[in-house]
Amino acid sequence: MNVAHLQKLSMSISRNPRELEQLRTATRMNMYVELKQLSEKHWTGKYTKAECGRISMEVERRLCGDPVAPGAAPLSAEIQQGVTQALAIVRAEAPEVAIAASFMRWSRAAGLLMKLKNQEAEAELKAALEYDPNNAFALCSMAYLAGFQGDSKEALVLSQRALALNPNLPEAYLEMGNAYETLGDHNQAMEAWEKARKISPDMVKLDDLSETAAKVVAGRDRPRYEVLTDEPEDVK
Repeated sequence: MNVAHLQKLSMSISRNPRELEQLRTATRMNMYVELKQLSEKHWTGKYTKAECGRISMEVERRLCGDPVAPGAAPLSAEIQQGVTQALAIVRAEAPEVAIAASFMRWSRAAGLLMKLKNQEAEAELKAALEYDPNNAFALCSMAYLAGFQGDSKEALVLSQRALALNPNLPEAYLEMGNAYETLGDHNQAMEAWEKARKISPDMVKLDDLSETAAKVVAGRDRPRYEVLTDEPEDVK
């Protein structure tokens, strides 16, 4: 699994739900292969090949945050022990799998946010950052949630953290601009929105200045920008 390629792809297509779902599918396939290899490496001789596969599938399910399938047989105590050990090994020996899990949880959260299921999205984002604290997309989404909940100072801090990791993330500049505007720093807000537009002119649209911002930036031809989003799709 090429983590750098995964991060680059997610940055370039994160605003296209269909392409994002294709990336999710490919990521899961790669995760399963690598988890199966880890399982066979550590438990060959202790578990059968079928049991190693069961451990890999359960670890993948937990990493991705999927619900237990209806009618699924309960795990034996022995398999449960293998799953617990496998999760620890992922954190210690397989950072690329942890990063992929973080991507999966963030992408699920993105879909939930589009459906205004903010509480569920927040849980997914926290899981994403647990697996990869440097997930700039998850930090940016947390900044959005903080702003939505009225905590503009936290939104500003989170958007700044996201930009320190990925200075070409337009969503983070948008959230930074929103935070600055709410905090009363309209010049900084305009600069942040301008940076978002320069990075991704197709992602943002020109909108009228808010009445307050217009008073602050009188004489400056700097618009307020807002995200253009597709219609939300069902979150699986």
